[in-house]
Amino acid sequence: MYNDISYVKTRASFAIANKENKYSGTQILSIPRQLKKGARAFQLNVFTDSKQKGVREQIQVCFPDCDGIRGGTLYDNLVMFSGWLDENLTDVITIFIENKGGVGIELISQIFKESGLNKFIFPSNKRPPYTPWPTLLEMIKINQRLVVFEEKNDILAPNSDWIFSSRTHILQYDFSKDYLENKYIASPYSGDQIVSLTEIPHYGTNINSLVDNFNFPIQSNISQAKYMNSESLYLHSVTCLSSNTVVWGNFLLLDFFGIGNVDSILLGLNSVPLPNDTISAYYPDFFEQSTPNITRIFEKIRNSSKKRAYVWYIILYANIFSTLVLTII
Repeated sequence: MYNDISYVKTRASFAIANKENKYSGTQILSIPRQLKKGARAFQLNVFTDSKQKGVREQIQVCFPDCDGIRGGTLYDNLVMFSGWLDENLTDVITIFIENKGGVGIELISQIFKESGLNKFIFPSNKRPPYTPWPTLLEMIKINQRLVVFEEKNDILAPNSDWIFSSRTHILQYDFSKDYLENKYIASPYSGDQIVSLTEIPHYGTNINSLVDNFNFPIQSNISQAKYMNSESLYLHSVTCLSSNTVVWGNFLLLDFFGIGNVDSILLGLNSVPLPNDTISAYYPDFFEQSTPNITRIFEKIRNSSKKRAYVWYIILYANIFSTLVLTII
């Protein structure tokens, strides 16, 4: 089912770290490259730029807001996902709209429609509370291969029949600024009701970093990306999954996807063999065995033993044979 699978979720998916922004972004790969590498969940932080005229131009994606990194229009970003789903008929993706800017449902709906994504949406009214999620195959068959969540605010979800609220559907494990010191807080802190999805936020940060006179409260730490996206991610995931009654981890919220060993960790969490490997390599070794030929044993004893000893051997092996038969039965 959709909620039985672990997915890479890239934080502020559009915010590319580079020299120009002094590596204050969150990713090194563009969204198309993230898709090609295997990411299937994406975070878009939306804001309104009232200086722009058209609807497509007004809604921007920015990190942490539009005084920081601008990632273009929401429309242009959604078009990339629409093109991917058109070309990759068996892919299911998830988009998280972080709506700190308080953008209204009318504008969001119009942009999704114009981008061509509407035809792919798995609507929220199709999955009432406490009902199972469909399998990926079921979603693929009906071509509803896009799930949309709203984060931070509940402005869009209550006013639409196609956007899910992350507050009521996703249990998010606590975020710690001490991940670089292997201090994992694996206790859930949000979720207003019984939920069926979980998120593990896992990214290293520098606190209160000043970049071009702009204060980033939690700036991404690219210098630790390889460690964070390798053994640290594995340990954090296992810690959370083993210390809670919720035993699955769906969305792994990451910075700098493309650095580290995320691919292998994701395959392991989804119980999929590594590349050039097969599941049979992990089966226990079984050896062919056959029951002893009692007749040949008797003949060997008779030919090499005196008559009295032979009789006792016959009695002994008869008892052994009868015990074996009773055990098998």
